[in-house]
Amino acid sequence: MRYLKSRLSRTAIPFVLSILLLFGGGLSGAELKAGFGRRQITPPLPILLAGFENRKKPAGNVANDIWTKALAFEDPGGPKVILITIDVATMPKAMSDMVAERVTYRQGIDRSRLAINVSHTHSGPALEWPAHTEREMMLRIEAYRNRVMDAMVEAASDAVQDLQPARISYGTGKVEFSHNRRQRLPSGGWVFGIDPNGPVDQTVPVVRVFSPAGKLRGVLFGLSCHPSVLTYEFYVVSGDYAGIAQAAWEKAHPGATAMFMQLCGGDQNTYPRRKMELAEKYGHELATEVDRVMASPMKPVRPPLKAAMLTTELPFAPFSLAGFEQRTKDPDELVRSHAVRMVKQYESGNPPLPALPYTMQAIQFGKDLTVLAMNGEVVVDYALRVKKEYGADGMIVAGYTNDRPCYIPSLRVLKEGGYEARDNMLMDPWPGSFSGQVEEIIFTGIRKLMQTVGRAPVH
Repeated sequence: MRYLKSRLSRTAIPFVLSILLLFGGGLSGAELKAGFGRRQITPPLPILLAGFENRKKPAGNVANDIWTKALAFEDPGGPKVILITIDVATMPKAMSDMVAERVTYRQGIDRSRLAINVSHTHSGPALEWPAHTEREMMLRIEAYRNRVMDAMVEAASDAVQDLQPARISYGTGKVEFSHNRRQRLPSGGWVFGIDPNGPVDQTVPVVRVFSPAGKLRGVLFGLSCHPSVLTYEFYVVSGDYAGIAQAAWEKAHPGATAMFMQLCGGDQNTYPRRKMELAEKYGHELATEVDRVMASPMKPVRPPLKAAMLTTELPFAPFSLAGFEQRTKDPDELVRSHAVRMVKQYESGNPPLPALPYTMQAIQFGKDLTVLAMNGEVVVDYALRVKKEYGADGMIVAGYTNDRPCYIPSLRVLKEGGYEARDNMLMDPWPGSFSGQVEEIIFTGIRKLMQTVGRAPVH
């Protein structure tokens, strides 16, 4: 797998905390408002797909329509919170930044109050193009991504216009088709497969929205698992199991909206996979589990709303021009080609960044629910550790939000090595793996966010 990147600013980004706190204004008995918006974004065909570099041609068919959706919340005290979800594999940072600027300006909200989460379907249309792409395809993708940005902004506006008093509740379920994909080889090293003893989080968080009169208006649910049942052999547009689950749930509940949020699925895959009927099976299993949770006792979600956003830096392991020059002769082709690119960056006067700018945000609903949203393909260890430190009850931990610069490995994964720790970094414009400090730097930021929004640790 290889993902295309947007260029990052070389301006050093300090450890910044951007905070907006809104309290309920002391209005006794006041409840949250909620509203949904949606736009179909099924692309014109043919179109390149993102998610697997080894696809050899554009997609020529649509297996499932894909969507961008929005859920807006407002408490009695003032500014809104908006969550946008979208059925694509990855989105260039420049695109998500432009969407965020338009939405926050139009709705008059702070950036900390908008989260953009991609489902990471590996059958989603490309929003960038590789070198040597034919001009006609480049123009097709350019026009399509402009349409996608407009659709995201319009969905957010629709959600705000749809704001109505709501009864919101939260619960959790579980599915068993997601697994840790880091399979250790007997000879050493790691491959994509299944580790039955590896860390997993098969939790399905469910946020249900009713009208005060009891009409079901919609649901938000998530899972820590790659939507890559449809592997590189498939040349169809699809939301994979995540999109299929949304469609199945909406078919069972006409007039209501289902939204899927990708959680910490960086090292999690469905197993088995590689068949369309498996994508359908997992999607329907997920939709059925959401319904089961909704039919069980759920906890109320109440105001006030609080939001905070923080940007820090994740240092890369030490590197140098001399080291890259030496590795241009490495027998490993991946190491060698990466080193050649890094040397060229130095020669162009644009040496690699020493650290990755990294953003996280937290949204708090009263004392009932916390949504922690993080950049990148976050491995499951982060979700498990957050829930251990702050409690699993009322806690949603999402990756794939606002930007997808690379995988975000834990210290365990860094020590073990493999794709999520090293190989993916060598395919991208980064100088190599992260330093061993990465997990603790991220948790320092998480603790600041939690303190800001009022989520206390459990011990």
